[in-house]
Amino acid sequence: MALAKVSVYDLRHYERQKGCPGQPPTLYGELTCRVLREILLGRRALEDMLVLTSPQERAWGTGRLVASPEAEMGHFDMRKMNWLESATTRLMDGGKELTELAGRFGVSVEQALMVLPQFASLVCDWTVEAFFGLTGAIADGEHQNVLMFSHGGQVDARAIFMKKFKAEPGMKPQNLKPMLDMRFLNGRCADTCEGYVYDLQVDTAAGLIERVFDVQRIELPAQFKALGGGALDRLLAG
Repeated sequence: MALAKVSVYDLRHYERQKGCPGQPPTLYGELTCRVLREILLGRRALEDMLVLTSPQERAWGTGRLVASPEAEMGHFDMRKMNWLESATTRLMDGGKELTELAGRFGVSVEQALMVLPQFASLVCDWTVEAFFGLTGAIADGEHQNVLMFSHGGQVDARAIFMKKFKAEPGMKPQNLKPMLDMRFLNGRCADTCEGYVYDLQVDTAAGLIERVFDVQRIELPAQFKALGGGALDRLLAG
């Protein structure tokens, strides 16, 4: 199988430890903004494909900065970029409220995010607007080889698998973990969550991102470059 050379920019600024409260805020927004603006301004040479990882919800504010020609790199209010994440944490009490609601209604956490009115606006803000909006200026422009991985797209990713699982009885339950068949994605975006890229046809990891805040080379099947616009919408509309 032909392989495409890929540059990976991991924008996490340190490894977050699950279950450890009080961690300092990361700089996803600042790093993402810096890299994307350099791409838009033609200052950074691209490989066959560029991968940006883990910008999370702060991409919501970053996307607006990237899209603003007058925005100066390095001169922006981090408080504005953090407000959505902070508000989200307060609303969901670190996820406890969402988990309790999901249990009360007998649905998964992902289903709760998709169907409960308390979280409908959050899903729209984080996943649709933030996740796809951040790369819109690039994906719709001349840089067709830019692909973005984001925890912010996790809801979309899991929604896809819930729908596929219901539609395809042959799918095994263990396939419903945070992984994504990129052929079904819109806007040249993908979700990694744990840093894996999967092809569901073979159910094996095609690439793995491990290093933090660094540039490395990985190889992905060339078919991953052919991401059709609107595929996600068509699949979810099903």
